This record gives sequence, C-alpha cells and structure tokens, in this order.
Amino acid sequence: MRVLLTGASGLIGQYAVRPLIESGCEVFCVSSSLPTHDAGRRHWIHADLLSLHSIKEVISYVSPTHLLHFAWETKAQTYLEDRSNFDWLHSSFELLKQFYSHGGTRAVCAGTCFEYGFKNEPLREDMALNPTSTYAKCKNILRQTAELYAEKMGFSFAWGRIFYTYGEHEQPERLVPHLIENLSKNRPVSIRSPQLVKDYLFAGDVAAAFVALLSSDATGCFNICSGIPIKVGDLATEIARHYGREDLLEFQNEPTSQPPMILGDNSRLVKEVGFEQNLDPRTRLISFLNSGLNSIWHDDEERGGER
Repeated sequence: MRVLLTGASGLIGQYAVRPLIESGCEVFCVSSSLPTHDAGRRHWIHADLLSLHSIKEVISYVSPTHLLHFAWETKAQTYLEDRSNFDWLHSSFELLKQFYSHGGTRAVCAGTCFEYGFKNEPLREDMALNPTSTYAKCKNILRQTAELYAEKMGFSFAWGRIFYTYGEHEQPERLVPHLIENLSKNRPVSIRSPQLVKDYLFAGDVAAAFVALLSSDATGCFNICSGIPIKVGDLATEIARHYGREDLLEFQNEPTSQPPMILGDNSRLVKEVGFEQNLDPRTRLISFLNSGLNSIWHDDEERGGER
C-alpha cells in the first residue's frame, strides 16, 4: 500500500503514521507546517491542500494507491461556521478526483458525529442525519458526493465519523488540555454543564481505527468512538484526581442548548473492521495523563475533529 496521509501533523494524523508504517505501508505525509520529508519510509510533503495546483502536484508525485484524508480546518472557536469549510469541501473533492485519476483504489475520509440528528440513545450509522452547522453540512455533502463518485468511478470508499477525542498537541481551548493546563498549575476550573454525556476516545485509538478501516475492504459509514458514555463532570473529576486537586473544580449546571447525550454505537467498526480498543477509556485517559505528553498546539491545521 502506498498511502497518502493528509492532516499528518494534526491531533489524529500524528498518531496514524506509526501504525501505517508498522502495517507495511509506504506513507507520504502531507503537512502545511512540518519539514518536507523524514527519514526511512515516511515521506513528508509540504503543501497547501486548499490550492488545487498543489493537490495535483502532490497526487502526481505520490501516485498513492490509498488515501487517508483528515485535513480540514477545526480551529476551536470558529470552525463550526468558518467560511473555509466551503474551501475544504471543494478541495477535498478535488483531492479524491485526482486520487482516482492517478490510479487510486481505496480512500477513507474523516467525518463528524455532528452529521447526526442527536437522540438520547447511542447513534448508529443507519440513523437519520441532521447536520446543522456549516462544518457538519459541508462534511456531509462531501460524504454524499464522494460515495456517489466512488460508486460511479469504481473505487473503494469509506467514511469515519469521529466523536470526541483528545491527545498530544491539542488546541488549548479544548476541554482536556484546558483542564490539564489549569489544574496542573493549581488554578481553579469552572465546568458549566457537567451533566452532559459524551463519547471520548483517545486520538491514538481513533487513528488506529482509521488505519484498520483503510486496510479493510469495508465501505460506507463507520462510527469512530468508544461506545462508552462519560459525563463531562466525571471526565473533569478524573483529570483533577490525577493532580490531586478535585477541590479546584466548580460545577455550575448552567442551562445549555447542547444535546444532553452524544454517544456512538461502534458495533459496525468492531464487527466489520475488527477494531478493538487496547485499553478501556478510563485506563487510557490515566495512561495519557501519566505520559506527560500534554503539550499545546498553536497551528490551525486539522486536529481530526475533536469538539
């Protein structure tokens, strides 16, 4: 497999490189900020994927057999309604077209759980969709267009819907790095809606799931999630307990327009792709906190969909 990995310097992409290489792939990593290449079988390509000319150059140079596409704008405070969503929609489809025209045979793209119409039950891939933000609508349009294009052109395509995630080099505004940054420095943290239930999966496990999906012949949509509910307040408490500063947490229980529960059903990922989590979510979180790899990301390239 000759794999083109986009968003390779992002939250999820950074974790996808190793399992791809370990599975025997020749990996070409596209980045807008890292060096142009790295040693061994991992090649770094410096490129702006919002440039159609750059897309053509990259695909022509690599001629990948497989595409794993994470790159998208997800700047924490603005990405849901950012105008760049339209640019990423356009460029992502162009990427798929160029990929196919140069002999590509299988592509997997990252979607979002925000494509769903949320319900107070685990979300399955066969449930009705109701994307409301510009980000989710553009992602959903890309999925629909890509599925149709793959069907007509005759290449294999799959779509992974990411739920909530965390990991190294995450944007400081996100919940987990915000908690770590403040609690590790003995600063109080206010949690406005601790009652909300969400589905968190470590970014390294998200990446592993995508690599497994890319390596399979499964097509269609797949939830990339843990399938295990956790309250925001309980997540915050777990992190605070790690630092011995539960006293610094303040729970406010403010009214919110957010869905009371965003939880995925990952049965299809497990049964059809064979993906298994190495650790349960709580043990994985503790392992991450103990690793000390809690640096903060300042670039605006794709982090893989953490909300």
